[in-house]
Amino acid sequence: MRSTWKGTISCGLLNVPAKLYAATEEKSIRFNSIHKECGSRIEMPKWCPVCDRKVDANELVKGYPLDKDKFVTLDEAELESVKLPTISSIEVLEFIQYQDDVLDPRLPKKAYFLSPDKGGQKGFALLSQTMAGMGVAAVVKVAMRQKEHLGVVRPFQQGVLLLQTLYWDDELRPWGELASDTPVSDAELKLAGQLIETMRGDGILKKYSDKYREALEEAIEAKLNGQVLAVPEAPKPSEEGDLSSLLEASIAQLHSTMSGGSA
Repeated sequence: MRSTWKGTISCGLLNVPAKLYAATEEKSIRFNSIHKECGSRIEMPKWCPVCDRKVDANELVKGYPLDKDKFVTLDEAELESVKLPTISSIEVLEFIQYQDDVLDPRLPKKAYFLSPDKGGQKGFALLSQTMAGMGVAAVVKVAMRQKEHLGVVRPFQQGVLLLQTLYWDDELRPWGELASDTPVSDAELKLAGQLIETMRGDGILKKYSDKYREALEEAIEAKLNGQVLAVPEAPKPSEEGDLSSLLEASIAQLHSTMSGGSA
């Protein structure tokens, strides 16, 4: 695995050399824009509309918009002058008792594995084993890709720590205008509860796969073989006045499927 960041875990006066590795990867199929007439891939040059020409990467600086066409510009040297301790260090702010529901579910952004760098094995093991034994996680700050992130570091598996970067509190959007108080009957609640109980599973998510990606792969293969791709009909929304019968039918269908599967 290739590390994406290296520095130290800074906890008081303890500074443990460590590296970050991406803990997840996107598996979605990516498409290019193709000119339908000739089959060529469309290029996206960096174009200056005032100079009316293509510009190279070394001609670019970062610009913070003040108005529609007015910017404050910063070059690479000026950006480098904005130094924070968290650029080279995961700064521990505090330790918290950690349960899966301790965070607002909107907060987590991206997950990284955290392991010791050269010379940091003993300090890393001491920190991770103590955290695991006490059931705590560390609230941290770290700067990556010209942005400081809030995060939580917690024990994961076999001496590996997991860093989850978080959204800042002011990045969470308000939800009050979406709140609903639509009334439902006790009978409907009972049926919905029966449906949920019938569908209760073991929570082992590795049994599921990306069916859309698999279908895309099959469609690409079919197109290569000259087959015509048929567009499936979208399911129709359920009528609100008929929810009870739909719930009952769903429960009966699930029982029938399970009975057939065990036979």
